[in-house]
Amino acid sequence: MISIKNITKKFGDNKVIDSLSLEIKKGSITIIKGNSGIGKTTFFRILLGLTPYDEGVIKGLPNKISALFQEDRLIENLSVKKNIYLALKEKENNSLNEKIIKNLEAVGLYNIENKKASKLSQGMKRRVSFIRTMMKESDLIAFDEPFRSVDEENSKLIAKFIKEHQNNKTLIIFVHDERYLKDMTYTLINLNSF
Repeated sequence: MISIKNITKKFGDNKVIDSLSLEIKKGSITIIKGNSGIGKTTFFRILLGLTPYDEGVIKGLPNKISALFQEDRLIENLSVKKNIYLALKEKENNSLNEKIIKNLEAVGLYNIENKKASKLSQGMKRRVSFIRTMMKESDLIAFDEPFRSVDEENSKLIAKFIKEHQNNKTLIIFVHDERYLKDMTYTLINLNSF
């Protein structure tokens, strides 16, 4: 269980997060929804330990955390496959190559594993970053706007992949619109109502 109690974050006089409290069960899917500018990315970064908070307590975060940032963070001059291998910290092997290809195909990406990241469209880069994040060994995965720059059809494929490959990991998905995630069981936290 991840316990978040009375988290407050200010930037100068602007209180972005005000006494936020929630509990996230291990192995669950939690959707953090909110309009742009409401503090989703700030809260995402707080959970990852990248942004300090001013007040409150967070307990129970696991050691192995993966994250999908709003920026795709691919190395442009490396192939898709090499970008994924870098995150996995594994030596290249046939079994893992097959898994990478299968996972890329599951989100509508065919025959791109050897293409340089610089040759991909923004939506393709987003899906590569998503697969890289999902494949990394972790107990918690946090996603900041996983459907950004992805069309409707491929967003549905991402949602399907999440549902089919959760594997008892704790998932926290930050979105402004949860419509692609409606077919799975989740807890919805609406930051607009805080």
